[in-house]
Amino acid sequence: MFLQLIAQEQAKQAYRVATQETNGAFAALRATAGDDVRLIRAYAESQSKPEVVYNTAQIPPPAAPTPIPPPGQPTDLTVTLAPSTGELTLRWKVTNPPGASGTSYIIRRRLPGESEFHNAPTLPDAFRERGGKRNRQIEHPADKQHGQIAQNATCP
Repeated sequence: MFLQLIAQEQAKQAYRVATQETNGAFAALRATAGDDVRLIRAYAESQSKPEVVYNTAQIPPPAAPTPIPPPGQPTDLTVTLAPSTGELTLRWKVTNPPGASGTSYIIRRRLPGESEFHNAPTLPDAFRERGGKRNRQIEHPADKQHGQIAQNATCP
């Protein structure tokens, strides 16, 4: 019985080692293949007829870039006011389309006595107004932005 347990553990260890070696070999193969494709594409783009190189290498030419869809619409807006500090926190949920990672939301605020709105620092899913005077009125319109494109982002 004891010898069977030892044999079983040796088999498990051999399996783990073989799996690690196989995973390492596949990783090296993927890296080499990726390098080869990059080299073929660089060579193809330096030729007057790159499609001939792509066809010969049997790899597709790079797809034409497509514009990133507009950012998602914020929903589930919540507002929290910390009574002890006066800190105001706005939070929202949003699902952005693929490729739109890094989308930020621009909160502009105008304090009483100010005529212009000013951008306020935000997080991807929140805005925090630090401290402040009680009973003051602050206006906060929001825009969503990805790259250089900004859009109205009012929460339903």
